[in-house]
Amino acid sequence: MMRLTSNNIWVFIAVVAMGVVSLVTLLTFTRQIDQSQHRQVQGHLQQLYRLDAAMDQSLGLVQHGMLTHYDSFVQYSLEINQILKALDPAQARSGLSRSDEMVSLYQGLLKSWQEKLWLVERFKSDQAVLRNSLRYFPQALMEITEQLDHNKPELTGFDANQARVMSRQLTLLLRLTLVSNNRGPEQDLWALGQSQELILTLLEQHQGTLVQQVRNLMEHGALIHKFQMKVNRWSQDAVAQPTERQLDRLAESYYAAFEGDLRRADQLRLWMYLLTLVLIGVGMLVARKVMLLRLAHAQQEALVAQRTTELRRELLERRKAEERFRSVAESAGDAILAVDRHGRISFWNRSATTIFGYEYAQVKGRSLEMLVPEHQQSFYQHILQASLKADALLKPREVQTLEAQRADGTIFPVEASLASWKTGGKRFFTLVIRDITERKAMEDRLHATLNSLDAKVAERTSELQSRMDELNRTRDQLVSSEKMASIGRLAAGVAHEINTPIGIAVGAASQNRETTNRILAMLEQEEVDEESLVEELKSLDKLAHLISNSMEKAAKLIRVMRRFTHISTDWQLEPLDMESALLEIVDPLRPMFDQQHVVLQIKVEQALQVMSRKDLVQEIFSDLLNNTLVHAFPQPGGGEVKIVISYVEGEVLLNYQDDGIGMDEVVQQQMFEPFFTTAHPEGRYGLGLYFLQTLVQGQLQGRVLCQSGTGEGVRFEICWPCERVLVQP
Repeated sequence: MMRLTSNNIWVFIAVVAMGVVSLVTLLTFTRQIDQSQHRQVQGHLQQLYRLDAAMDQSLGLVQHGMLTHYDSFVQYSLEINQILKALDPAQARSGLSRSDEMVSLYQGLLKSWQEKLWLVERFKSDQAVLRNSLRYFPQALMEITEQLDHNKPELTGFDANQARVMSRQLTLLLRLTLVSNNRGPEQDLWALGQSQELILTLLEQHQGTLVQQVRNLMEHGALIHKFQMKVNRWSQDAVAQPTERQLDRLAESYYAAFEGDLRRADQLRLWMYLLTLVLIGVGMLVARKVMLLRLAHAQQEALVAQRTTELRRELLERRKAEERFRSVAESAGDAILAVDRHGRISFWNRSATTIFGYEYAQVKGRSLEMLVPEHQQSFYQHILQASLKADALLKPREVQTLEAQRADGTIFPVEASLASWKTGGKRFFTLVIRDITERKAMEDRLHATLNSLDAKVAERTSELQSRMDELNRTRDQLVSSEKMASIGRLAAGVAHEINTPIGIAVGAASQNRETTNRILAMLEQEEVDEESLVEELKSLDKLAHLISNSMEKAAKLIRVMRRFTHISTDWQLEPLDMESALLEIVDPLRPMFDQQHVVLQIKVEQALQVMSRKDLVQEIFSDLLNNTLVHAFPQPGGGEVKIVISYVEGEVLLNYQDDGIGMDEVVQQQMFEPFFTTAHPEGRYGLGLYFLQTLVQGQLQGRVLCQSGTGEGVRFEICWPCERVLVQP
């Protein structure tokens, strides 16, 4: 609706603007029309002046005896009537001021012109007769005068003297008849009478055709004189009509009226221009107001749209929240129930169906008492009444351990939390019920586990003690060997390496006992904090893993030492093919070298067999190769290992070389010490090179040399004395 009103306002402004433009155009056009009509009236007046002067001039000629054709008067009359009709105030445009004076002047002018035209009409017939006489009289008189001038008595009947007198009198008659002597009508009539009497006197003495012609001529002269007098009198009366004076007054009245009209029209145009400016200003104000209204409307629409979007978003979020709540409620592992103030069930999720065995249709609108055992009915009523008084026994987030009853009558332990809320002025309650049957069973099993934990700790301690005894026996055997100093260092290292996991295991066992005591204390309480119990159980599990890992580490070290003891005590010489012995160790390790992109180059002297101990030689090969895999190539990118075996001067010479990262001086000084390693965090004990040196120098009576540098790789040169076995070709 607001948009429609705004559009209508814009249409109104457009119409007003078009009206203003049309009005300004109309005012300009009407001014041009006024000026054109003023010029037209002015032209009519000037033409009327001209026609009046022309008619007066023609009438003047008539007064002086001049013949004027009547058609000119008719033409003048028609033009004058048309002009007078055009000048009629009643025919003027509505804007002309038609005053009584103007109408009176126009009526007077019209009357004068009608009188003048009527006088002209009066002498129409007389002027026709006069015109004919005037045409005949001069011609006939000239013919008679010519005859008299030629003086033919046989024709004229006059003698010469009479002929001259008659000729002069006829000429005088012609002059008096046609031309006035400006002495007045009376003098003209007297002179004409004297001339006629003299002519008649001359004619009395003669007879004949000429005499009759002269008499006819005199009658025409008398007729001309008679009609000339009438025409002169009527023309004088016509000329005497005050048409020019009245025309002047009417022209002045017209001019004054038109000037007044133009002045008033100019004032009206001025006011209209001012009104136009006012309308333009008002239109601009209205347009500005409309723009402000449209802007405000747009802002309101934007706000409404924004609010609508927000409401839709809120509604969508609420729906999503309801869907999430319903989804969470339906997917929750706990039973979620909603009841009213009377304890009637209004919501029931899937877990509630699973836990209690009732479908929602079976419990909808029924009392919550159906889920409570008989011996807890009073407690349930107490909770409900206290909740209605806003003094609930179960506070929000407070969990109470209760008992519930399934559809089959089974009573089982539950944890329940209560929350109240209002909607529409009504109070509702939400119950979250968790089935803790399995947890109760787990607690029972935990009690049994804790009771047997001491026995397990004692058993592990006994096992550890037996391994310590075995380790001590191993250490005694090592001490009794030839390398007492080395064995002493080894024993110290072994003791340190074994005491570390054993100490950790003992500490963990002590901590395990404390944790067990805390768990037992928690279980003896009436209310168990499940989260704390779970954390203590997790801690107990971590301690058990720590004890197990420590014992496994000590056992692994013992197994390593047992392998060394077995190598040291059980030995015998045998023919040994060096290439075969080496390949038996290399082949299982090739995939690991290929994975690190390390190329093995092996060169063994052909048919090299010696009398030596296979187990010791293969242990040397294994230690060298494993040391390369662990330390030489920590970064992927590949490398190369060269193994060259030869027999020189009664000794087997083993050259082992790689192009790995090498060793600095500090590492070279300690690399043959037991339990020294640069990869200790990776579970290495640092016994590989120590065993290698012990085997070569102690068992094989040989030598070990090492050359290395940072980034230069490692080169081992190992040799030991032995007899070569000759192979038959």
